[in-house]
Amino acid sequence: MATNDDDLFRQEMADVTPIKPDNRATLPRAKRPDSLREQLRRAAAMDDRKDNNPLTVPEQVPPVGPTDIVGVKKNGVQEGVYRKLRLGKYDAQDLLDLFQEVQASGKHLALMTHYNHWQELETDIAREAVRRVRATGAVIRAQGPLLAHINDNADDWARLWQTQVELGIIPYYMFVERDTGARRYFEVPLAKAWEIYRDAMKQVSGIARTARGPSMSSHPGKVEIQGVTEINGEKVFALRFIQGRNHDWVQRPFFAKYNEDATWLNHLEPAFGEEKFFFEDELAEMESE
Repeated sequence: MATNDDDLFRQEMADVTPIKPDNRATLPRAKRPDSLREQLRRAAAMDDRKDNNPLTVPEQVPPVGPTDIVGVKKNGVQEGVYRKLRLGKYDAQDLLDLFQEVQASGKHLALMTHYNHWQELETDIAREAVRRVRATGAVIRAQGPLLAHINDNADDWARLWQTQVELGIIPYYMFVERDTGARRYFEVPLAKAWEIYRDAMKQVSGIARTARGPSMSSHPGKVEIQGVTEINGEKVFALRFIQGRNHDWVQRPFFAKYNEDATWLNHLEPAFGEEKFFFEDELAEMESE
Protein backbone atom coordinates (compact mmCIF):
# COMPACT_ATOMS: atom_id res chain seq x y z
CA MET A 1 0.00 0.00 0.00
CA ALA A 2 1.35 3.40 -0.94
CA THR A 3 2.59 5.44 2.01
CA ASN A 4 3.47 8.70 0.27
CA ASP A 5 2.72 10.68 -2.90
CA ASP A 6 5.63 9.24 -4.88
CA ASP A 7 4.60 5.67 -4.21
CA LEU A 8 0.99 6.51 -4.99
CA PHE A 9 1.98 8.06 -8.32
CA ARG A 10 4.06 5.02 -9.34
CA GLN A 11 1.21 2.69 -8.39
CA GLU A 12 -1.26 4.57 -10.56
CA MET A 13 1.15 4.73 -13.54
CA ALA A 14 2.22 1.06 -13.38
CA ASP A 15 0.12 -0.05 -16.38
CA VAL A 16 0.82 3.02 -18.57
CA THR A 17 2.76 2.33 -21.75
CA PRO A 18 5.10 5.17 -22.93
CA ILE A 19 4.36 6.65 -26.38
CA LYS A 20 6.92 5.70 -28.97
CA PRO A 21 8.92 8.65 -30.52
CA ASP A 22 7.67 9.94 -33.90
CA ASN A 23 10.44 9.88 -36.53
CA ARG A 24 8.55 12.09 -38.96
CA ALA A 25 9.76 15.70 -39.51
CA THR A 26 7.14 18.44 -39.48
CA LEU A 27 7.86 21.02 -42.19
CA PRO A 28 6.55 24.59 -41.80
CA ARG A 29 3.74 25.42 -44.15
CA ALA A 30 4.63 27.89 -46.89
CA LYS A 31 3.11 31.33 -46.27
CA ARG A 32 0.52 32.20 -48.84
CA PRO A 33 1.48 35.42 -50.63
CA ASP A 34 -0.75 38.39 -49.95
CA SER A 35 -3.41 39.00 -52.51
CA LEU A 36 -3.27 42.23 -54.52
CA ARG A 37 -6.19 43.57 -52.51
CA GLU A 38 -4.34 42.95 -49.23
CA GLN A 39 -1.19 44.61 -50.57
CA LEU A 40 -3.13 47.71 -51.65
CA ARG A 41 -4.94 47.87 -48.31
CA ARG A 42 -1.65 47.72 -46.39
CA ALA A 43 -0.02 50.34 -48.62
CA ALA A 44 -3.00 52.67 -48.15
CA ALA A 45 -2.82 52.27 -44.39
CA MET A 46 0.89 53.11 -44.39
CA ASP A 47 0.35 56.11 -46.65
CA ASP A 48 -2.29 57.50 -44.29
CA ARG A 49 0.27 57.53 -41.49
CA LYS A 50 3.01 59.09 -43.61
CA ASP A 51 3.45 62.88 -43.85
CA ASN A 52 5.69 63.90 -46.72
CA ASN A 53 5.99 67.50 -45.56
CA PRO A 54 9.27 67.77 -43.60
CA LEU A 55 8.04 70.94 -41.93
CA THR A 56 5.27 69.04 -40.13
CA VAL A 57 7.34 66.07 -38.97
CA PRO A 58 10.30 67.27 -36.89
CA GLU A 59 11.51 63.69 -36.52
CA GLN A 60 12.47 63.76 -40.22
CA VAL A 61 14.96 66.61 -39.66
CA PRO A 62 18.47 65.07 -39.53
CA PRO A 63 20.01 65.51 -36.06
CA VAL A 64 23.17 67.60 -35.70
CA GLY A 65 25.61 68.05 -32.87
CA PRO A 66 25.05 70.70 -30.21
CA THR A 67 28.14 72.65 -31.33
CA ASP A 68 27.53 72.37 -35.08
CA ILE A 69 26.92 75.58 -37.03
CA VAL A 70 23.91 75.05 -39.28
CA GLY A 71 23.66 77.01 -42.52
CA VAL A 72 22.24 76.60 -46.00
CA LYS A 73 23.52 78.47 -49.02
CA LYS A 74 21.84 77.54 -52.30
CA ASN A 75 20.95 79.75 -55.22
CA GLY A 76 17.20 80.13 -55.64
CA VAL A 77 16.18 78.77 -52.25
CA GLN A 78 14.85 82.09 -51.01
CA GLU A 79 12.68 82.60 -54.09
CA GLY A 80 11.37 79.04 -53.88
CA VAL A 81 10.46 79.39 -50.22
CA TYR A 82 8.78 82.73 -50.90
CA ARG A 83 6.73 81.22 -53.74
CA LYS A 84 5.48 78.37 -51.55
CA LEU A 85 4.59 80.75 -48.74
CA ARG A 86 2.74 83.03 -51.14
CA LEU A 87 0.74 80.09 -52.48
CA GLY A 88 -0.07 78.82 -49.01
CA LYS A 89 1.83 75.54 -49.38
CA TYR A 90 3.20 75.69 -45.84
CA ASP A 91 0.82 75.39 -42.93
CA ALA A 92 1.60 78.24 -40.52
CA GLN A 93 1.11 76.21 -37.34
CA ASP A 94 3.28 73.37 -38.63
CA LEU A 95 6.10 75.84 -39.25
CA LEU A 96 5.69 77.31 -35.77
CA ASP A 97 5.77 73.79 -34.29
CA LEU A 98 9.06 73.17 -36.08
CA PHE A 99 10.47 76.40 -34.65
CA GLN A 100 9.54 75.18 -31.17
CA GLU A 101 11.22 71.82 -31.79
CA VAL A 102 14.43 73.57 -32.82
CA GLN A 103 14.37 75.84 -29.79
CA ALA A 104 13.58 72.94 -27.44
CA SER A 105 16.67 71.10 -28.72
CA GLY A 106 18.86 73.92 -27.41
CA LYS A 107 19.65 75.57 -30.74
CA HIS A 108 19.39 79.26 -31.58
CA LEU A 109 16.88 79.91 -34.35
CA ALA A 110 17.04 83.26 -36.16
CA LEU A 111 14.36 84.15 -38.71
CA MET A 112 15.45 86.72 -41.32
CA THR A 113 12.59 88.99 -42.38
CA HIS A 114 12.43 91.62 -45.11
CA TYR A 115 10.66 94.96 -44.61
CA ASN A 116 10.82 97.92 -46.98
CA HIS A 117 8.64 100.33 -45.02
CA TRP A 118 7.22 100.81 -41.53
CA GLN A 119 3.67 100.59 -42.89
CA GLU A 120 4.17 96.86 -43.46
CA LEU A 121 4.18 96.43 -39.66
CA GLU A 122 1.10 98.53 -38.93
CA THR A 123 -1.59 95.93 -39.64
CA ASP A 124 -3.00 93.69 -36.92
CA ILE A 125 -2.24 90.51 -38.85
CA ALA A 126 1.42 91.51 -39.32
CA ARG A 127 1.84 92.17 -35.61
CA GLU A 128 0.08 88.94 -34.68
CA ALA A 129 2.45 87.02 -36.98
CA VAL A 130 5.44 88.59 -35.24
CA ARG A 131 3.98 87.76 -31.82
CA ARG A 132 3.37 84.10 -32.74
CA VAL A 133 6.86 83.62 -34.17
CA ARG A 134 8.50 85.18 -31.11
CA ALA A 135 6.34 82.98 -28.84
CA THR A 136 8.23 79.93 -30.22
CA GLY A 137 11.51 81.36 -28.89
CA ALA A 138 12.80 82.27 -32.36
CA VAL A 139 14.67 85.56 -32.80
CA ILE A 140 13.47 87.79 -35.64
CA ARG A 141 16.00 89.95 -37.50
CA ALA A 142 15.02 92.42 -40.21
CA GLN A 143 16.68 93.81 -43.30
CA GLY A 144 15.61 95.80 -46.32
CA PRO A 145 16.88 97.75 -49.33
CA LEU A 146 17.06 101.52 -49.64
CA LEU A 147 14.68 102.30 -52.52
CA ALA A 148 14.15 105.57 -54.35
CA HIS A 149 10.48 106.66 -54.41
CA ILE A 150 9.66 104.30 -51.50
CA ASN A 151 11.88 104.76 -48.44
CA ASP A 152 14.69 107.12 -49.47
CA ASN A 153 14.43 109.37 -46.43
CA ALA A 154 15.75 109.15 -42.88
CA ASP A 155 12.38 109.55 -41.16
CA ASP A 156 10.94 106.40 -42.71
CA TRP A 157 13.98 104.35 -41.75
CA ALA A 158 14.03 105.70 -38.20
CA ARG A 159 10.35 104.86 -37.75
CA LEU A 160 10.88 101.39 -39.31
CA TRP A 161 13.73 100.54 -36.93
CA GLN A 162 11.95 101.93 -33.88
CA THR A 163 8.77 100.00 -34.74
CA GLN A 164 10.76 96.80 -35.16
CA VAL A 165 12.38 97.22 -31.75
CA GLU A 166 9.01 97.86 -30.12
CA LEU A 167 7.74 94.58 -31.59
CA GLY A 168 10.85 92.64 -30.49
CA ILE A 169 12.50 92.53 -33.92
CA ILE A 170 16.24 93.21 -34.23
CA PRO A 171 17.19 95.65 -37.05
CA TYR A 172 19.94 93.97 -39.05
CA TYR A 173 20.80 95.54 -42.44
CA MET A 174 20.11 98.47 -44.72
CA PHE A 175 21.05 97.36 -48.23
CA VAL A 176 21.96 99.46 -51.24
CA GLU A 177 19.76 98.60 -54.23
CA ARG A 178 21.57 95.89 -56.21
CA ASP A 179 22.90 96.52 -59.71
CA THR A 180 20.31 94.24 -61.31
CA GLY A 181 16.84 94.45 -62.79
CA ALA A 182 15.03 97.78 -62.57
CA ARG A 183 17.74 99.44 -60.52
CA ARG A 184 17.64 102.67 -62.56
CA TYR A 185 14.30 103.52 -60.99
CA PHE A 186 15.12 102.39 -57.45
CA GLU A 187 18.85 103.13 -57.04
CA VAL A 188 20.10 105.82 -54.66
CA PRO A 189 23.59 107.39 -54.89
CA LEU A 190 25.98 106.01 -52.28
CA ALA A 191 26.63 109.45 -50.80
CA LYS A 192 22.91 110.03 -50.27
CA ALA A 193 22.47 106.48 -48.93
CA TRP A 194 25.06 107.15 -46.22
CA GLU A 195 23.42 110.47 -45.30
CA ILE A 196 20.02 108.77 -44.95
CA TYR A 197 21.50 106.00 -42.81
CA ARG A 198 23.36 108.46 -40.57
CA ASP A 199 20.39 110.78 -40.12
CA ALA A 200 18.11 107.83 -39.31
CA MET A 201 20.56 106.50 -36.73
CA LYS A 202 20.58 109.88 -34.97
CA GLN A 203 16.81 109.60 -34.41
CA VAL A 204 16.66 106.19 -32.70
CA SER A 205 17.77 104.79 -29.36
CA GLY A 206 20.87 102.66 -28.89
CA ILE A 207 18.98 99.36 -29.02
CA ALA A 208 17.70 100.27 -32.52
CA ARG A 209 21.21 101.00 -33.81
CA THR A 210 21.99 97.37 -34.54
CA ALA A 211 21.30 97.79 -38.28
CA ARG A 212 24.46 97.80 -40.37
CA GLY A 213 24.75 99.70 -43.61
CA PRO A 214 24.47 101.04 -46.14
CA SER A 215 25.75 97.71 -47.44
CA MET A 216 26.46 96.53 -50.98
CA SER A 217 26.23 92.78 -51.66
CA SER A 218 28.85 93.06 -54.39
CA HIS A 219 30.94 90.49 -56.23
CA PRO A 220 33.99 90.67 -53.90
CA GLY A 221 31.80 90.56 -50.81
CA LYS A 222 29.48 92.59 -48.61
CA VAL A 223 30.90 96.12 -48.47
CA GLU A 224 29.69 98.74 -45.98
CA ILE A 225 29.88 102.50 -46.51
CA GLN A 226 31.21 103.83 -43.22
CA GLY A 227 31.21 107.47 -44.12
CA VAL A 228 32.45 110.37 -46.19
CA THR A 229 35.57 112.14 -44.95
CA GLU A 230 38.57 114.15 -46.09
CA ILE A 231 42.15 112.88 -45.82
CA ASN A 232 45.15 114.97 -46.92
CA GLY A 233 42.82 117.31 -48.75
CA GLU A 234 41.10 114.50 -50.71
CA LYS A 235 37.39 113.78 -50.20
CA VAL A 236 36.86 110.03 -49.93
CA PHE A 237 34.43 107.25 -49.08
CA ALA A 238 35.50 105.15 -46.09
CA LEU A 239 34.57 101.51 -46.77
CA ARG A 240 35.02 98.10 -45.17
CA PHE A 241 34.17 94.47 -45.82
CA ILE A 242 31.46 92.96 -43.61
CA GLN A 243 31.95 89.70 -45.50
CA GLY A 244 34.48 88.86 -48.19
CA ARG A 245 35.47 86.08 -50.55
CA ASN A 246 38.62 85.91 -48.47
CA HIS A 247 37.89 85.98 -44.74
CA ASP A 248 41.06 88.03 -44.23
CA TRP A 249 39.36 90.98 -45.97
CA VAL A 250 36.65 91.18 -43.28
CA GLN A 251 36.74 94.44 -41.24
CA ARG A 252 39.62 95.83 -43.33
CA PRO A 253 39.04 99.52 -44.10
CA PHE A 254 39.78 100.95 -47.53
CA PHE A 255 39.11 104.21 -49.30
CA ALA A 256 37.61 105.30 -52.61
CA LYS A 257 37.49 108.66 -54.34
CA TYR A 258 34.33 110.56 -53.56
CA ASN A 259 31.81 110.32 -56.41
CA GLU A 260 28.41 111.87 -55.77
CA ASP A 261 26.84 109.96 -58.69
CA ALA A 262 28.17 106.47 -57.85
CA THR A 263 25.50 103.92 -56.94
CA TRP A 264 27.60 100.73 -56.75
CA LEU A 265 31.07 99.50 -55.89
CA ASN A 266 32.20 99.21 -59.52
CA HIS A 267 31.53 102.93 -59.98
CA LEU A 268 34.24 103.77 -57.44
CA GLU A 269 37.98 104.30 -57.94
CA PRO A 270 40.75 103.84 -55.38
CA ALA A 271 41.75 106.97 -53.48
CA PHE A 272 45.23 108.49 -52.94
CA GLY A 273 46.45 107.68 -56.44
CA GLU A 274 46.28 103.91 -56.02
CA GLU A 275 45.69 101.92 -59.21
CA LYS A 276 43.65 99.14 -57.61
CA PHE A 277 41.79 98.33 -54.44
CA PHE A 278 43.74 96.03 -52.12
CA PHE A 279 41.58 92.98 -52.94
CA GLU A 280 41.49 93.17 -56.76
CA ASP A 281 44.59 91.09 -57.60
CA GLU A 282 43.60 88.29 -55.22
CA LEU A 283 40.03 88.34 -56.51
CA ALA A 284 41.34 87.97 -60.09
CA GLU A 285 43.41 84.94 -59.00
CA MET A 286 40.34 83.33 -57.42
CA GLU A 287 38.35 83.79 -60.61
CA SER A 288 41.10 82.31 -62.78
CA GLU A 289 41.30 79.06 -60.79
